Amino acid sequence: MSKTTPTKDSIRAEFEELVEKDSFWSKFVGSQFVSMLTLFITQIVYRCFQYADAALAEGFISTATRRSSILAAAETNSYVGTKPTPFIGDD
Repeated sequence: MSKTTPTKDSIRAEFEELVEKDSFWSKFVGSQFVSMLTLFITQIVYRCFQYADAALAEGFISTATRRSSILAAAETNSYVGTKPTPFIGDD
């Protein structure tokens, strides 16, 4: 697979290709069992890629969406001001 998020169709096609090459599983190609197994595996792989892409996006401040990620980046870059201190004398 490439470095971009695969489509559901590309995952399905790759899995079916692998099943067709296997001597045992090739006789089940086209069956409802293999069709549903393909759908299940496709969903798992696709969601894993989505989760990984979202986690990667949170690592960059320009694409972060969670408040905690944005605040952490602000602290790292010293954008957060110091806490106010009370005035204790004449200046």
